[in-house]
Amino acid sequence: MKAPLRFDPRIDLREKTDIFDVNREVLNSCDYFEQSHEGKTHIDVILADVSFVSLKKVLLHAKYQIASLDTDFLVMLKPQFEAKKFELARGVVKNEKIRRDIIREFEQWLKTQGFIIVKKRDNDLSGRNGNLERFYLLKLAKKY
Repeated sequence: MKAPLRFDPRIDLREKTDIFDVNREVLNSCDYFEQSHEGKTHIDVILADVSFVSLKKVLLHAKYQIASLDTDFLVMLKPQFEAKKFELARGVVKNEKIRRDIIREFEQWLKTQGFIIVKKRDNDLSGRNGNLERFYLLKLAKKY
């Protein structure tokens, strides 16, 4: 049986970390990251499963403070954290049209912010309260 990813030395696990406190300077001070030829930390993949904050805010921070053009982003969009209060019923996006509108608006936002959608897919299972998340594999456009 393989050991869980959390114990793999190539993984920098940042659970329970305020992502807005993480930047290249912080990562450059970690000696276990691969350095590029400029002496900067190279991040291969950013994985984001965030709650109680807009994924847009996290992506913008990661884009400008952590990622490089070669970084892959594997993220989970949770429509309930992108919705307006009146679009929720007890914290759940129950209306499929509202969910689709949130997803459409998010995908438009990605394009305007220099993200390329490589792949996307809905989660096979809805969350505990009934929210249906969507996974995205993203790259940054060469010009951003």
